[in-house]
Amino acid sequence: MEKLLEMIYTCPSKYRKKAVFMFHSLTILALRQLRAKDQAGTYEGSFLWQPSVIAGQPPTLCGYPVFAQDDLGTLAGTEQVIGAFGDFKAGYKILDHENGLSVQRLVELYAEAGLVGFKLHKRVGGYCVRPANKPIVLLTEAS
Repeated sequence: MEKLLEMIYTCPSKYRKKAVFMFHSLTILALRQLRAKDQAGTYEGSFLWQPSVIAGQPPTLCGYPVFAQDDLGTLAGTEQVIGAFGDFKAGYKILDHENGLSVQRLVELYAEAGLVGFKLHKRVGGYCVRPANKPIVLLTEAS
């Protein structure tokens, strides 16, 4: 619970407006069981996870949308990123090259079966934007 709040408030306030959480599906399974502290100081209060009641809207955690990204690490991993929080549109740029698509026709490979194969290559890339401003905060198991 403290780590989630630390992620939220480490992110600058101007990026929190459009911020979202990203976790592995197995980590989301564990997060669904988190509760807030009650008056006695035990974690028996209301659930922090709120499922969406509107079709097409993501569930929320601490009031922020949550999305699954299974390329992230799980809670069982070591020294890897297990979660991210921030404004991904302001913090990460995806490059999709217009001339980056090439098609290769594979006639000989499938000739005995009377088939023709095609091999496609697509050039894409990505990079962090404004890393000094920290629009995206990462959570590692060590942190």
